[in-house]
This record gives sequence, structure tokens and C-alpha cells, in this order.
Amino acid sequence: MMEMERAAWERAARTVDALADGLGDPPRLDLPADRYGRALGGVPAASDAAARDLHAAAVADLRALATRIRRHARAAVDADEAGARAIEAVR
Repeated sequence: MMEMERAAWERAARTVDALADGLGDPPRLDLPADRYGRALGGVPAASDAAARDLHAAAVADLRALATRIRRHARAAVDADEAGARAIEAVR
């Protein structure tokens, strides 16, 4: 059995939440309206859309990780505490 402290796991989950909060929105790819910019056609818009999708997916993954940390930590700590109670009961 491993000793698990609830507060330590909550700090870990908050760190992951902070990472998600810290992922700023991706900047738009603004290009000049010269012949080179026009030659790119829809590429800048597609690039911006892909960056927004990636950002949203990364934030969602981090939020889900924080949720899993909390859920599994609660289960682990609850199991450890049940074990400690069982040991105390036989003393």
C-alpha cells in the first residue's frame, strides 16, 4: 500500500488545470495582401483553423487529465484509508 495525501494530488490536478489555463489562444496568421499572400489562397485560413482545433483539443485533454487525477486519487486515498481503518480495528 502507498500512502497518498489528498492535498498533494489536488495540487497536481490544479497544476494540470493551470497548464490548460495557460495555453493562450493561437495567434492569427495575418499576411500582407500582396501577391505572395494572395498566392497562398486559403492556406492561412486552414492553418488558423487547424491551430484553433489543436488548441481546443489540448485544453480538453488537459482538463480530462485533471479530472482523472482527482477521480483516481480519491479512489486510491479512500482505499488506503479503508486499509488503515482495518489495521486499527485489529489492534
